[in-house]
Formats: sequence, structure tokens, C-alpha cells
Amino acid sequence: MDTTAETEELERLARLHLSAARAALEHWRAAGGFEVESSAIRKFNAAYPVVAHAMAQVTAALSLHDQGLVYAARVNARVALEHALAAQWVVHTAGGEDEIIGSMNRIHRNIVQDLQRGGTIIPPQLRGDLQHPPGEPQFDLPAVAREVDGGTQSI
Repeated sequence: MDTTAETEELERLARLHLSAARAALEHWRAAGGFEVESSAIRKFNAAYPVVAHAMAQVTAALSLHDQGLVYAARVNARVALEHALAAQWVVHTAGGEDEIIGSMNRIHRNIVQDLQRGGTIIPPQLRGDLQHPPGEPQFDLPAVAREVDGGTQSI
């Protein structure tokens, strides 16, 4: 492929990706309520915030793109992709929610510990975060990316 053809193909793909992002965001915003089976509530509670954050990142990326800040939008697009991968992995992996929950517990524990070390009085509703065991399973995004892309490192 010559340089002109390659450029045209990349521009065509970029338009398709933008169209897909806008369609996904429109679907997200228009989706009504839904019910979650009781057996899937823990998995849902682990995945839904990750999906919501991914969609917020899509919103930010499109906003930046529409303002001509295409390079800056890439950061938000990357975060959206990572969160979408994480959410899909949780949904489709037996016990996947344990690793996301373990990672969130670790983050909460570390934040509260840092606040406490800095002299902050920890309110009772946050003291429980100090009790999360350090050995909980942790989500490993690079491992998930390798699994999804077959080890090609294209993600």
C-alpha cells in the first residue's frame, strides 16, 4: 500500500471508531433499567462501576476530540479500553469479580493507611478499609490483555 492509500485507510478506520464510540455512548445513555439475577449480584456490583467509568472516559475522549484535542483524547480512550477489557473479563471469567474487588480493596486500604499516616483521623465508616487482607487476589490487566490478544501484544 502506498502512503496515500495507507493514510486514507487510517482515516477511514478513525471515522469508523468514532462512529462506534458515539453509538456505544448513545446506547449507554438510552438504556433503561434492568434486573440482575440474585446469583449475579456480586459480579454485577464488581463490573458495573468499571463499565460506568469506561463510558465516562468515552464521553471525555469524544469531548476532547470534538474540540480538536485528538492527542489528549487518546489517554481517555486508552482508559476506556482498559476498563472495558476489565469489565468483560469479570463478566466472562468464573470468579473474576474476586480479583477486581481485591484490587479495589487494596486501593482503599492504601489510601486510608496513607491518610492515617498523615495524621488524618479516620472516620468509623472508613476504618473497615484498613482490615482488608493484603493477600486478596488482584486484577492483572497485562495478563488479561495477553489473554485477549493471544499474546500478540497488540493491546
